[in-house]
Amino acid sequence: MADQVDVERALVGLMERALLADPPDASIRIYRGWPVSSALNADLATGWAHLTVFPDGKEWERLTAFPAQWQLPGGSGVSVSVQDDMVTLNGRADGPQLVGALIDGVAYVHRTVAGEPAAEIVSCLAAMVQVDRPCAVLNSTLRCPGARQLVARIAADCVLVEEIARQKVGYQLALWCPTPEARDAMVAAADRAIAECRFLDLPDGSVARLLASGSEAIDTFSDANLYRQNVRCTVEFATTRRGIMPAVLFGDLHFGGTHVCYG
Repeated sequence: MADQVDVERALVGLMERALLADPPDASIRIYRGWPVSSALNADLATGWAHLTVFPDGKEWERLTAFPAQWQLPGGSGVSVSVQDDMVTLNGRADGPQLVGALIDGVAYVHRTVAGEPAAEIVSCLAAMVQVDRPCAVLNSTLRCPGARQLVARIAADCVLVEEIARQKVGYQLALWCPTPEARDAMVAAADRAIAECRFLDLPDGSVARLLASGSEAIDTFSDANLYRQNVRCTVEFATTRRGIMPAVLFGDLHFGGTHVCYG
């Protein structure tokens, strides 16, 4: 489930990518939280800048307005087609999936691994089929001469996501810079990154809405080595929970008539 820590890490990653693509004339440390004064002062004196990310503590709003509902992600890296006595696979497996062929009432099932190509999957199925009957393989096509019934299917254990709450939280990106030129360059890169990134990817598979909400320069410090600016944004994100939907290929078969290979 996504929380404020996940959002802060996503913002840190966004700033790292933005400043790597458009680096200012200063070395930069980017991290969550508030800087340690002694470490910050030592870095500023040697030309280092800091960019820190943390909740601003001012903006928080509960947005939950709809009943919780499970969401089922779709898509598979492998596709299958059947024509006459031939089964053809295309693509590569996204992860652990079940690829099976039902031939005259006998099921042959292979559990894939991530990145496994179609030709290897077909070879694994053929090795099981050949125990019972003749078959032939050509690239990613399996041919079963004389088959009266031929069915092929793909399934995967799906991770279901349910949104149970939604909130909008304000965050502050504080730029601590050794020169005004470095600050101006970092602010420009940060503003541009926030404007261009409408959604942040979060670890639970959900996305967060990102909006700029202003900035302010702070030049009231007595330390002449420090030039600071706060860039503010708001992030709307969901709190989720996860469940598993197990994969079933041929649910009406007796186990004794099934061949299964686990990768």
